[in-house]
Amino acid sequence: MENKDSSSLRGAATAPFLTSLAGECASASAFVDHGLHPSLPNYLAATSGSAQGVADDQPPSAHRITADNIFRQVRATGGRAVSYEESMPADCSLQATALYGVKHNPAAYYVGADDRPACMRDDVPFERFAADLSSDALPAFSLITPNICNDMHSCPIATGDTWLRGTVDAITASTAYGSGGTIVFITFDESEGAGTMPFYAIAPTIRPGLRATTELDHASMLAFAEDTLGIAEHLGAAANAPNLAQALGLAPG
Repeated sequence: MENKDSSSLRGAATAPFLTSLAGECASASAFVDHGLHPSLPNYLAATSGSAQGVADDQPPSAHRITADNIFRQVRATGGRAVSYEESMPADCSLQATALYGVKHNPAAYYVGADDRPACMRDDVPFERFAADLSSDALPAFSLITPNICNDMHSCPIATGDTWLRGTVDAITASTAYGSGGTIVFITFDESEGAGTMPFYAIAPTIRPGLRATTELDHASMLAFAEDTLGIAEHLGAAANAPNLAQALGLAPG
């Protein structure tokens, strides 16, 4: 999701679904962006542990990133890492459209090792997510990105909240979620200026209503993904990131 401060969503009448999640699942009071703006650097930091020197939202033609990344890490374990990009016109599309923001699709920027052929295979329109979910064929790691209306960037909060309800409800009703092996994170790329943005965690093992007070960030999520998937190396800032599992009560404190 895009560009919101925690204060703009906490208890908001326009976000009834996210408000309900705060009571039924877990949220964080201090999920921070460290002043990193605009969108693209945050997406790169969330998937590689660093903004890779990028300070703008230019397309992949302007930023060919060879750095290691979570997608490549997952492939090295023998698993699949799939990006489901809403309104993307074709697999691994490198150009933005009216609704598809390529700046919100980090896999399209990585070009090292086997990144480019993997992007053509595993960076797909969001429409394929429903089929993978219903056939119990979700990959080891999924990145789901709404289009620039449903992500609350260019449309009202209520629009994104409704989209999230439909997407999350489908996941929590699935066999994959019911088996206990799936955790869902809802986060925003950056704040609107306050530095703290919304964050929600959904899993059967999370205590309902938990509110993590530890300062967390995108690197915390990256480190959690690496640990959960048995990846020994922590990329960039993930090596020293606050422990998300502990903050959510999923690991010893």
